[in-house]
Amino acid sequence: MFHTSRTGRAGTEPPTPVALIEEPSLRIGPTQLVLATTTSQFDFTNNEWNDIAVLPVLVGFAVAKAEDSGRIGSFREIRTLIHSIAEQAPDNAARSLIEAASTIDVKHKIDEFEDHAPELLADVAVRACSTISGVLDQRAEPDESAAYKSWVFDIAHQVANTSKEDGVRISAAESSLLDRTKQALGL
Repeated sequence: MFHTSRTGRAGTEPPTPVALIEEPSLRIGPTQLVLATTTSQFDFTNNEWNDIAVLPVLVGFAVAKAEDSGRIGSFREIRTLIHSIAEQAPDNAARSLIEAASTIDVKHKIDEFEDHAPELLADVAVRACSTISGVLDQRAEPDESAAYKSWVFDIAHQVANTSKEDGVRISAAESSLLDRTKQALGL
């Protein structure tokens, strides 16, 4: 088999990649392969991942129950919670984590939390935010951790902003819980 070399002579070996780089007309600069690291659910224990995935439901539902919004208002808040989790993940550093967490059965989790007192749910949600914030800070990249925590807080804020309680968009109880949540998440 005959090959043409860089000089065009028949019968010589084809140029190697090194030879191509050395060829002045084909010179390319040094390149570096940089692998992007993204955190996935597999970087956490099963219990940690379950807690991370459930966090937006827990926090959102705690905000929804913080103040009675009436039958229609409560329905709207729960609908907002479900849709906020189910909608397409925001294009941020935590997208892969959010997409994985969004597969959780939100309705089933809401049913689990339904019978608990609002004050208890609020306290559990704040403690969970603090604990999970630490896990995310330890195991995820800093930008992923911050983006996931912001996503959780944004869901809670959307729920609080959905219905009026006593004529105000965000009640004092919801505002207090949002403040505690934000602090626990380190935002």
